[in-house]
Amino acid sequence: MHGTAINLHRRRSRVVLSLTPLIDVVFILLVFFMLVSQFTQWREIEMLPKAALGEQTTDDAYLVVTVDKSGRFIAQDQQWSSAVGASAAIKALLSQDQAVSVRALEGAKIQPVVSIVEALQSAGIQNVHVDRHGADR
Repeated sequence: MHGTAINLHRRRSRVVLSLTPLIDVVFILLVFFMLVSQFTQWREIEMLPKAALGEQTTDDAYLVVTVDKSGRFIAQDQQWSSAVGASAAIKALLSQDQAVSVRALEGAKIQPVVSIVEALQSAGIQNVHVDRHGADR
């Protein structure tokens, strides 16, 4: 009968929790968020006060680029819907000592203004200013 006896004394087994799967999951999440995050380069845009621009924007010192509320870019009676296309055309319109003054009409969104400033600087035009009071004139 010894062979058929049931052992009533069960040992309590300790549950061992392994940290390896947890570390794997954390690593996978870290890699996922690194891949989907955007690495943007923050830059500042120079904005001149009204006194610095004065009334010079009407003479030959500045080429005025206006951004309307639909996001179009207007300079010297020409219109563009693309910032890159506008920057190439504006570079051709500029004389040697001219700066570019970007004005936003009332109701214009900020993103087209930023896009044209970045496109102008990418095209090699370094003297670009944003006229904060462009809509007031």
